[in-house]
Amino acid sequence: MLMRGGQGNDGIRNIEQTALGELAVQCPACPHPDINLPLDWNNLENPDSFIYFLFIAINACFCLKRKLVSSLAKDPYLQPGKAYFVDPEPYREFLLSVTDQDEMSTCTGLAALDYANTKLSKGYAITGIGMCCCARHELVGKNATAPLQKGERQFRYANIDYAIASFLQHVHFLLRLVLSYDIMCQWFKKCVEHLKNLPPNVRYYLVRSMVKFLIPKLHIYGHLRECQDEFSFNLTPGVGRTDAEGIERTWANMGPVATSTKEMGPGSHADTLEDHWGHWNWRKIVGMAELFRRRLLTAIEELANQEDSFCKFSSAQLEHIASWMEAVSKSEGGESNENPYSIPKSGLGLQDIRAQIAAEDALEAKKSHMGSIEDLIEDSELSGNSPEKPVTAAEFLMLALETEENQRQIKLDSSSIRNPTPQQTAAFTENRNHLMRKIGRIRQLQAVHCRPALQTLPLHPAVVSSQSSLEPEATPLILPSDLPITLSIEPLQKLELHLRDGQLQDALDQLRNNLLVKTRLHTYKKSNARRQGATTRTRSRMDRHERKIKLATSRYQHAWNAKLALVDGNKDNVGWHQLQQRDVRTMYDVEEAERKNKKKLKSAKRKRKSDEESGSDVDERKDEGEGFRKLSWIWMGADNTDMATDGLLHAGRSSFQLFISVSD
Repeated sequence: MLMRGGQGNDGIRNIEQTALGELAVQCPACPHPDINLPLDWNNLENPDSFIYFLFIAINACFCLKRKLVSSLAKDPYLQPGKAYFVDPEPYREFLLSVTDQDEMSTCTGLAALDYANTKLSKGYAITGIGMCCCARHELVGKNATAPLQKGERQFRYANIDYAIASFLQHVHFLLRLVLSYDIMCQWFKKCVEHLKNLPPNVRYYLVRSMVKFLIPKLHIYGHLRECQDEFSFNLTPGVGRTDAEGIERTWANMGPVATSTKEMGPGSHADTLEDHWGHWNWRKIVGMAELFRRRLLTAIEELANQEDSFCKFSSAQLEHIASWMEAVSKSEGGESNENPYSIPKSGLGLQDIRAQIAAEDALEAKKSHMGSIEDLIEDSELSGNSPEKPVTAAEFLMLALETEENQRQIKLDSSSIRNPTPQQTAAFTENRNHLMRKIGRIRQLQAVHCRPALQTLPLHPAVVSSQSSLEPEATPLILPSDLPITLSIEPLQKLELHLRDGQLQDALDQLRNNLLVKTRLHTYKKSNARRQGATTRTRSRMDRHERKIKLATSRYQHAWNAKLALVDGNKDNVGWHQLQQRDVRTMYDVEEAERKNKKKLKSAKRKRKSDEESGSDVDERKDEGEGFRKLSWIWMGADNTDMATDGLLHAGRSSFQLFISVSD
């Protein structure tokens, strides 16, 4: 390593005078002032200044352990702190000076925090490695790796803090940084304080205004919606198509080494890892020309595709573009703290409309001395008796919608369990009995508010075709939307129309939320669930959540069909998109992507070899990523007020990738 670092035959300096990190292979494509940047690179008025951002990926790997064997006296370091590991002696003294302190995570679903202080550490001197590398080219940084002793969050992120600060000692202090970390939503809160409290040899004063804090593109799906809005690469100007997941490939390359280094002493362990990282960096540099060529060709192609897609997308909603662009400009220019990419809650939900109607009924009750609305709602709870006080039409319809939901729930539960246990059978029977009492109550109220429903009930197809008594979940309720035009009751129809709008909005919001959670659960299972017990528990949670998705889908479809009937079958008057099964997919469908990957990977090697031999363009897409996907309408809006983010965002990212590829 000394020879390859130019120190083997240095006639001016001896080996002991080798500087910290000097033997590391440096990334030639990252910005280095006085080496590969123009003299005016720090001109803030330059609109292209984003090409001088330094992208740094931070992560930890718990596979690169080392058992508690040997000692430094028996197995010393050959070049301590001269390449990729931090200087060991100051690092050891620093760890002795800090104390353990747990920090509660405010973001759910993060495995690094779930297991940070619970990783198996007994019998191990090192439980993992923390690392910084350049996020765009995947080269390990100088003095950018640090051994962990008790997980990624030990001593308030002390290990990671030290590795970051040690690496930043080799970075020009005026360079703007883009820091990527899979638990960035937690680390960034106190990072400035932590870095400035480090020992003098690595102390770093981080200026928040010169740093962008982000989460890698795949890891971000395991975070809360708020984190996805604030720390997304896709929503940050100046980052192009960078995904910051390349550091995972660095760990994957070291996987075969872990079995051997686990048994080594401290010196052999560090020297072996540094040797492999040096080879990794060298291979990356050798392949940069081909990498940049592929990125450039992809950027040129996708720039045209995305600009065309955006033009078509925006032409249908020109009235929204100006206001959206103004909101984005204010946010990116620092004039507004409001995030224009946050998905707003659009429209009134079912409970909002219920509260609104209840308030209106309360006013009517006061005028007619009917009593308080609380008494009326209490009276609408189910019993087999006639109500002592009048129940309004709104309360009747709300009860009917609630019963509808109970029917859907029981149908889904009974169909998902083929061979129920005695306990499950008893639960089904109890739920059906409760549902039957609700239906009986509805029949009583129909005699008051909707008598045509009782007249048409014997003629309903479900009743006619049934040779025996129907199960409660299959019993038709006969709401105003189910009545023929000749028997329709206009006030009830208007009221149901209003309630169905709220039900559609609620169902759509729940469907979106459940699909986002589905993605997070799938990512969590794939990345963190190990062994049969954890895998089974995660699979069970995913199955339960899949039922919630089916329930929300069924609720939306039923409400849409009911509203279609209320507007005389005219789809243009419904005001909501029809939900097909193909529309029920996440923003990034991980399951579909995996199925496509399995098919494509079978022929990927042969295709790439054939393309390279023939000189054809190489398509490096393995799945449908953020820059290639097409959204389902459920993520763009429900009532033809699509959010104009997707096409514009992709066009901007592709333009940046074209620009940055030419720069590389």
